[in-house]
Order: sequence, then structure tokens, then C-alpha cells
Amino acid sequence: MAIEKRILSVNSSLRAESQGDSLVLSGYAARFNVLSHPIQPGVCERIDPKAFDKTLAAGDDVRCLFNHDESRVLGRRSSGTLKLSTDERGLKFRCQLDKNQVAHRDLHASIKRGDISDCSFAFNVVNGGEDFSDGKD
Repeated sequence: MAIEKRILSVNSSLRAESQGDSLVLSGYAARFNVLSHPIQPGVCERIDPKAFDKTLAAGDDVRCLFNHDESRVLGRRSSGTLKLSTDERGLKFRCQLDKNQVAHRDLHASIKRGDISDCSFAFNVVNGGEDFSDGKD
């Protein structure tokens, strides 16, 4: 099963927050019922609101990475530095950065300035988890 990667546009509402001396990233990793930009010519996708229910309910470990680079972990669900939840808009995340890591401080500053405004997510599709249809939307 191949890992799929998706990049969200500004609609991801990626934010850098400071609370005291803590650095936090938050936003939507995925939006529900929104037609994506084409992932290949003539192919768009829409994420079902139940897409993440099993993973969230099972408490599966999820990592927040910078640019899908496994050597650049920003937070992790199993360590409590990454919180995930869903609402009517999509899959929300809140990632507590490590203020002692220069890379985390630099990333936080770039997002706060607006130099980085998008985020993406990667996922595996289980067998039978895709539904294809033809249509204008």
C-alpha cells in the first residue's frame, strides 16, 4: 500500500501561535467535502468526514513532519506533542514545538511571517477505501 501525499492551499489555515515561551502550530491537515486541486490531469478528490474516524478512535501514533521528511519530526501523538481532532470542516491539528530546537523556532517564525502558509498530509488508503465517480465536480 503506497503512501499518498496531499498539499492543502491557504484554506488549511496554518497558524503559528505563541503562548508564553511555548511555540504552537495549528490548523487543518485535511478539509472535508472540498474538491481538491487536480492531483493529476482530470482527477480531483474529496475527503469524506469519516475518513479519519478509525485512526483517531484507535489512538494510532501519528507524526507531524516538516515536508514529509521523517528526520524532521515536529510533534507526535504518542508523546502528547501532537493533538488531532475533527469537526465539520476537517481534521484539525495542534502541534507543540520544541523551543529548544533552532529548526522549530525558525519554522515557527516563517509561518508567523506568512512565508510558509500551506500544509500537507500523508495517508494510506485501506482496501475498499476509495470511491471513484465521473462528474463535473
